[in-house]
Amino acid sequence: TVKTGSFSDWTASDANNMLPVKFRTFTAKENIDGSASIKWITSEEINNEGFEVEKSSDGKSFEKIGFVNGSGNATSDKSYEFSDNMFTSKAYYRLRQVDFNGESEYSAIIHLDKKGMSAQKPFAVSPNPMKDHATISSTIPDISGKSIEVVIFSAKGKEMMRKSGTLDEINEELNNAVAPWDEGIYIIDIRFNGKVERLKILKDRL
Repeated sequence: TVKTGSFSDWTASDANNMLPVKFRTFTAKENIDGSASIKWITSEEINNEGFEVEKSSDGKSFEKIGFVNGSGNATSDKSYEFSDNMFTSKAYYRLRQVDFNGESEYSAIIHLDKKGMSAQKPFAVSPNPMKDHATISSTIPDISGKSIEVVIFSAKGKEMMRKSGTLDEINEELNNAVAPWDEGIYIIDIRFNGKVERLKILKDRL
């Protein structure tokens, strides 16, 4: 039993069973494009192969949605991040930390609620901020084979890309185009069924 009036780095173990990873923080937040960013910081790692990111809709039954490589052995703070582009409703997240020998430990469970405004948008772009790639997604049913038009401008009004076609065709060109762009804000206009949806995305440094 432990009584504490404040939080710092702490684990429950014994001298013969030191835990392989000490977590400093573990958080999740919704991005402006509707995806979720799961971030954590470790203060110490021993024999750490990496982290399986697990997700649940009820906080009980979890499934693996990704893997992030660990730092092996470390005695200083290490930062990690994972993007959940399928964040469509409230979600629970936890990490399964895996050693090189196959042993594992679970983190605490964190909860994230979906904001109504983000959930109702017909289009979203991720990751945001982006670095060398970006993907436009849609909540519109059966849009995969339909034609849309995407026009992207820099914050200064320079046209960076214009493409008409299916969402897959547009994303293929988008992923080939963004790497050399300068850092800054870009405006994405998506035209579909006579309507225009405007998104903003930040290009960050590589």
